Amino acid sequence: DIIGGAAGSVGAAGGWLQGGGWSTGAERMYGLGIDQILEIEMILADESHVRFGPTEWENAEKDGYIYPKTTKVQGECYTEQDNGNEADAGSWGPCLSNTTKEEPPFEDLWFAVRGGGGGSFGLLTAVKYQLHDRRPFAVITRNDTAYGAWWTKSESGQLGNAIELWLFFVIDLLYRPENLGIDKETSSKCGHPAINFNIHAAGFGAFFCYDNVWSDILEDKWKERVDAESTQPLVKNDLKQLWISPSYDSYPHFAMELLNFDFYPEGKVPDYPFPAFTPDKGYGGWCSAVIPDWWLADSGNNDDIFELLSQRAGEHVTGGFMEYAHDQMTSLPASQRRSGLSSMGLNNADEGLQNRLLDAILKHSDNNNEDGFPGITEINHVCIGSYGPLKSNNSKICPETYSIEQKESDCISMHESIWGTKILARLQDIKNRVDQDTLFDCNICIQSKAKDEGDESSSEDEGDTSSGIQKYIHNILCLAMVAVTCSLFI
Repeated sequence: DIIGGAAGSVGAAGGWLQGGGWSTGAERMYGLGIDQILEIEMILADESHVRFGPTEWENAEKDGYIYPKTTKVQGECYTEQDNGNEADAGSWGPCLSNTTKEEPPFEDLWFAVRGGGGGSFGLLTAVKYQLHDRRPFAVITRNDTAYGAWWTKSESGQLGNAIELWLFFVIDLLYRPENLGIDKETSSKCGHPAINFNIHAAGFGAFFCYDNVWSDILEDKWKERVDAESTQPLVKNDLKQLWISPSYDSYPHFAMELLNFDFYPEGKVPDYPFPAFTPDKGYGGWCSAVIPDWWLADSGNNDDIFELLSQRAGEHVTGGFMEYAHDQMTSLPASQRRSGLSSMGLNNADEGLQNRLLDAILKHSDNNNEDGFPGITEINHVCIGSYGPLKSNNSKICPETYSIEQKESDCISMHESIWGTKILARLQDIKNRVDQDTLFDCNICIQSKAKDEGDESSSEDEGDTSSGIQKYIHNILCLAMVAVTCSLFI
């Protein structure tokens, strides 16, 4: 098995991977796509063709990490031979940058490319992935016969109770496993790339589980929960039979069977969802939010959790072992490592709820002595016009009523809302070293400090001839291009 992008339309080394690599839920066991990379090959802005990867590690188990800590990264360059012999076209060996005459900063590139976003630091041509043993895979899906019987017998006022019953069962399964009497390892074997917590909308493929944990353990836990908490005695048996778990050889086999389109080659996962020219999370607002696992695990937040999750879907399930399944040298912020749900669209959520969530994230960051703003947005699903909270009060979202100019002036930038203050500064410094002239550029790409300073001085000298609306239209066109080339929004 491989930690992949869950759709045939998602590239293996483009924006999906470089933005973190959120997967089908298996990241809860193994970490994200960026945590599976063993070697990177790419073309830099100075035309250097390089490949690099870790060469030295140290055991990190004492600190709770699953993978060794990378302590040294080395690389080499490909040199072409101009001798007319195609069989002897070139070779790999030690290299110096074509512009600085120094070795490329391989350690910085290993950090930046794995989490710093697609299109920023060079052109990836190849990656080597860590593979995992194939494990039994099951799709937990609704039994429509039992669902129809339950629906028919239920009183209208009881339908909402079932939503709450199922929603908090899944919350316990994913973030409060002790409430079900299971351990974290069992919990981590279930997840989903676009979960829906509403029992009436979950339908086919509510979530996925490995190693038969649903049929062996969790199905009985669901039945126990129904017995203990259901307020509908006449339909308890229907509720108990509400979920079934058909098995498949793997996630790709499930996807190919589900999306059995005649116009795709046999044995290929269909390109679905189709690449789009517009963001899948709408426009503006906190549209690709990172919801902390510790916030979801706190029963004191149950009212807000129910309001949030009973009305929204399309979120990657994270948490599990993701916080510790990496080599401690990626540019993914700690706030995203500690997420329980990623890429949640909050642009239409209650403003008070958003502010309470922001306040909780900031207090948690302060308690962990983290410098600067922590980062609250996942990059691969971020939408046009998204900004972080107010600069003057980070626990208040940027008002949608603000003009573009007001948002740019008074709200934290999209970039800082993704990577946070500290990591963004390091990424900008690396960008300045490997692509000072910003050859590689896009709406959400990391900008070199030289370009940022040049843009600011130009605005001061010339009076900012580009209006906010012009910038907004430019960003839409630019981000649409990235969406097609890198499958950014899938």
